[in-house]
Amino acid sequence: MLPATVLKPAHPEEIIFQSIAILTTLTGIMTGYMLYYLYPHTIREWKQSEGLMAVRNFFFAGWRFDQLYDMLFVKPFVYITQISRNDVTDKIYSGIAEMHLQLNRFLSVSQNGSLRWYVAGVLIGILFIITLQILR
Repeated sequence: MLPATVLKPAHPEEIIFQSIAILTTLTGIMTGYMLYYLYPHTIREWKQSEGLMAVRNFFFAGWRFDQLYDMLFVKPFVYITQISRNDVTDKIYSGIAEMHLQLNRFLSVSQNGSLRWYVAGVLIGILFIITLQILR
């Protein structure tokens, strides 16, 4: 049911990137093994260094990405929205909302809960439509 699988020849760039990925992974594994099993005193020395602990804390804090995002995107956006709080666009939509509130107040007067008035309204509408059909 499925078409035959056609394998394309590998590109040299892909082999290079895969080799780099493999070497990076193996280097990381070897570095971890050396630091934690062969030379554990190196980690203790690093913990005593303020500069390396600052780098460690920076990495453990998620590279301060949340603070950077807040500074680059959130604060400017909030500042712009505060400046343009009462612009013309808001007044247009506020006017539309107020118009609909007034229309709701006007039309809700006809809703009194009396079923016979509702039925009478529907019958008048039906008679009006039938009259238009007959006169046509």
